[in-house]
Amino acid sequence: MILVYGPGSDPSIQHLVAALQAAAARYQLLDMDDLDQAALHIEVGPQGLHGVLTVDGQQIALDAIRAIYVYPQLPAYVQSSRSRLALHQQLLAWLDMVPGVVVNRPAALQANACKPWQAQRIGEAGFLVPPMLVTSDEAEAYAFLQTHGRAVFESASGVHTTVSAQDGGWLAHMQHQAPLPSQFQAYVPGVDVRVHVIGQQVFAAKARNGTIGSRQAYGSEAFVQAVATSLPITVESQCAAMSASMGLHVSGIDLRLCPDGEYVCFEVNSAPTYRDLEQQSGLRLTAALAQLLMGL
Repeated sequence: MILVYGPGSDPSIQHLVAALQAAAARYQLLDMDDLDQAALHIEVGPQGLHGVLTVDGQQIALDAIRAIYVYPQLPAYVQSSRSRLALHQQLLAWLDMVPGVVVNRPAALQANACKPWQAQRIGEAGFLVPPMLVTSDEAEAYAFLQTHGRAVFESASGVHTTVSAQDGGWLAHMQHQAPLPSQFQAYVPGVDVRVHVIGQQVFAAKARNGTIGSRQAYGSEAFVQAVATSLPITVESQCAAMSASMGLHVSGIDLRLCPDGEYVCFEVNSAPTYRDLEQQSGLRLTAALAQLLMGL
């Protein structure tokens, strides 16, 4: 049995469910829209973890669930309901304990929570990482920008902006969010490549123009077109090994192919979306995800 946990109205969830149906897989959708109608009962004893998940009036033994997909974002209507949020938190605790494939376990999502720590892990995986500064000191930030010319500035809101020492916008952002630290990463020219690791499969798409995902420059309205591409075998292997080392069955990795042919890695997204990139590039990401959940 495969459990899909997410809002049934979301297109990516609908597409995954359709892929599982097409493959004649046994699955159950736990719709975040209907959490009020669900319940989770867990018992821990000498024989391990047991319990029952009630969905749509049907009781499912937890032992029967072999793989789980978890929608990466929590809708506001779940957060605003005490009963829904309590069940959601109970589910998250169970997901960290249950055996089998969980895409992705809540504990593994922390791989993306601390950027400097993640940058260290990326370097350990063999990727080049642009110089980075995390600071709330304006003088330190200015010196970093003077040294590197341009940098990608990330504010507390998660917005990425390409800035230079001569720009005044980054300083205003820093002052606005003080005393919280800001992150600066040296700008690297090149072509953006988004890599999706799904199990042992590696898929890559490159940007025809602009940047992919959250690294889009602040205020830019350029439409990004992504097309499927291939990676050197060594880079593919690095991506798969790095994702696995972070405890992730599925990840989205932001690379940039530099003019000299080297790849630098900016970050590993532990809760990537895939539907938009799939539609643009033609990569069969949903089918690969369904195969992973089915154990194929």
